[in-house]
Amino acid sequence: MPRPAPKNPELLAALVASLRATAENRTGTPMEATVAERGRNAGVDAATAATLVARFDRINPAIRRAALGQYFDNPPVDLAPASTPATSATASASSSAAAARASAAANVITSASSGYLGAASTYTVTYQGMFCEAETDWDGFTNSDEVLFQTFATHYDDDGVNHTRDENQPYDKQIYEDVDRDEVRIGPVAAVWSGTNLPMSLTVVAWEHDYGDPDKYRAEIKVIVNAAAVLLAYLYPPAAAASALVAALQPLIVDGINWLLGTDDDKIGEPVVEVLDFGRIEELGSHEVSPYVYANNTKNTELYGHFFTHHRGGGAHYVAAFKVERDPAFEPTVIIT
Repeated sequence: MPRPAPKNPELLAALVASLRATAENRTGTPMEATVAERGRNAGVDAATAATLVARFDRINPAIRRAALGQYFDNPPVDLAPASTPATSATASASSSAAAARASAAANVITSASSGYLGAASTYTVTYQGMFCEAETDWDGFTNSDEVLFQTFATHYDDDGVNHTRDENQPYDKQIYEDVDRDEVRIGPVAAVWSGTNLPMSLTVVAWEHDYGDPDKYRAEIKVIVNAAAVLLAYLYPPAAAASALVAALQPLIVDGINWLLGTDDDKIGEPVVEVLDFGRIEELGSHEVSPYVYANNTKNTELYGHFFTHHRGGGAHYVAAFKVERDPAFEPTVIIT
């Protein structure tokens, strides 16, 4: 299946360059030296980074050139952090691309809520189960799907350091077996993230499992997520709030997984990245969980959640449910009719 065009070719090329620097321990430029060191500290395994880069290099050069444009011949190995909003207006950028990045950084910082929003409350996001609205067209010579979900929850701490928690769902076995259309699987309920630092980025990837090793994909995706988070923390100025970093992280993770991951199984559609900031998580948690409704809002399922991720591809449509909790507990919203 053709890969979708990158949402940001420059950042995708920079991500590949960052992984290459980590894999080869490159220190030739400030960017290479910094992201390689920070990547290793964040758990970006050099061997896994080398596997991802080698896989990317094997993609037909014409396809890579079409995806990366000017960054195919000039990989960004020495990008400097973008200027802060206060200085970007007066500083002369060394290139139009650098000027564009500085402007984008200023815009996202201005529009983002400031600071880290973690306070006395601890938030927990739990996986609740899944629903099969449609099966895959190709399921390895069986009449049912074998499905699993992988979650990667990332946040930045008060020092701007990224942390990622990864989980397989279902956690108690390798896959959901013999999944058919219109079938719900409840649980097993499992926490995918818990903490005080908001916002957080939740990446959810769905698989139709036939031959491959899910733990291998999980390790590779975690490296992609962590490397992307490290790169953005380097590129954005110190004034960037966590919300700005997480907002920029969302499309880069999708590009990275689409272009760097190679599998023996079928990834169901693009990865889904949900951003949960303070306002959204408070709004979700103040309401009771609701059932997933489908078929033009005519059918209720027994799958309940505060929010749902949708995974469509290869004829399939899968839905994963998540619930948010808080300590101290949310005050429920009372609706008077």
